[in-house]
Amino acid sequence: MKILSISYILLLVLLGGLVVAQPMTLEYKARYERQQGEPDHLMAVGALKDGRALVGSNMGVALVDLKTLPPQGTRSYLARLRGVDARDFYITQDDKYAYVNSYNKGSSPYSYGFDILKIQSNTLTKVKSIRENGVLYDKMFLDGNILYVAAHAHGLRIYNVQNRENPVLLGKLDKGFLDAFAVAVDGNTAYVADSGAGLKIVDVTTKTAPKITAGETMAIALGTSEDVLVRSGRVYVAAGSAGLAVYEAGKLNTRTLYGVPGAAESLCWIGSRLAVGSYAGVTLFEIGQGTKVTQVAWESAHRRGSSASLRLTNDVGFAAGNPGDLCLVANWDFMDVYEVKTASSSTQPDIVCTAQRLRFPPTGGTRRVTVSNNGQGTLNISSVQVGSADFTVNYAGGTLLPGKSVSFDITYKGGSTSLGSSTVLLASNDPDENPFPIQVFGNTTYLDPGEAAPNFTVDTLKRDPQTGKVVKGTPFTLSQNPGKILWFNIFATW
Repeated sequence: MKILSISYILLLVLLGGLVVAQPMTLEYKARYERQQGEPDHLMAVGALKDGRALVGSNMGVALVDLKTLPPQGTRSYLARLRGVDARDFYITQDDKYAYVNSYNKGSSPYSYGFDILKIQSNTLTKVKSIRENGVLYDKMFLDGNILYVAAHAHGLRIYNVQNRENPVLLGKLDKGFLDAFAVAVDGNTAYVADSGAGLKIVDVTTKTAPKITAGETMAIALGTSEDVLVRSGRVYVAAGSAGLAVYEAGKLNTRTLYGVPGAAESLCWIGSRLAVGSYAGVTLFEIGQGTKVTQVAWESAHRRGSSASLRLTNDVGFAAGNPGDLCLVANWDFMDVYEVKTASSSTQPDIVCTAQRLRFPPTGGTRRVTVSNNGQGTLNISSVQVGSADFTVNYAGGTLLPGKSVSFDITYKGGSTSLGSSTVLLASNDPDENPFPIQVFGNTTYLDPGEAAPNFTVDTLKRDPQTGKVVKGTPFTLSQNPGKILWFNIFATW
């Protein structure tokens, strides 16, 4: 479990009163695991008001009871509906229906849109799928009987869902967007997270004819805007590598940026606080005056090695809990449940490491890492296991009191016969990070994110519009393109 230790207290004056932003913790409670034997990766979560939640994957949707999920994890569920590739949930006020971002894997090419799920007692039924040929639907916003859909290059869609099972398309706005990821609505104004083109403001007074009234462009936007929320006259945007962007509503020149580990991808209100999900984990912010926010807690997720399960935050959600609010985190192979508590009331240890991925050149070398206990309980590291004799660690484990750290070296011997990669596993009493993995990569000639690239020249490829054949283009030299955005096509197998 990850807690951000803050050694100072920030005093904020809000509405004429004195408010203390105190350190918080996301204390681990329980876990729902992906189904065994299936490529069932958890990508979305949405809570019902009665203590149940919908957990979505690329294989289906599960209905689970948050009150009975055990700390050690379970694959048990109340109901499970296959054939829905769930990206996000938008649940009606009465908890009887959910609109789900999805795509139809059975079609060629894939068909994108949303599915309508009916929730009756402990059963899930897919009522129908809404598809628009050639249009990719992404995150949505449900405002009473109106459903707003961010449609990537096709902008914005507006549906009437008064008849929950038969949505009617009211209007759309195809032009003026680069790549609309998400939408949030306040009254008659919609705020659209438009990827690399930042934030767009749309007048939706006339649902059949929405129109853009203001917006950022690629020239002034930072990061990639991927999610958006609005509350109390302020707009919050998950801006990818730029972190969290906060605006006074309708005032694009008031943008304030706050960094988060990883790239900010998803947003959720946890009571009065804002949770920001990134591939690296969840950052919790206290909302202050104007565009001011204060980071009060941090829960990390990790890219796991072959001997530990993958955790990679895709979505965050909220559930009212007893006694405290719950943060739900769709962590690729898990849905984890955390209770939001003051740091001083927690008794859990918290293992943190300065690196979870170490790269070594073919000649070998040594890297130093530091492991800390950012929790409130004593951390007991009972063993350190190394997956290959090509890597050695000069640390066997021990005890760390709250706030204490230990540094040690990981060495790769190198050489032509050495193994390319392995994992160092730290077994401990951390309730949700056991074992804690450090992935180690030997014989590497590439760069990791954050490493400075030496100058290089590579051939480029382009498609001849006349023949359709792929031919060589003008070579690309890094030093000749300062300040420019470089786009790489990446091909991979899974």
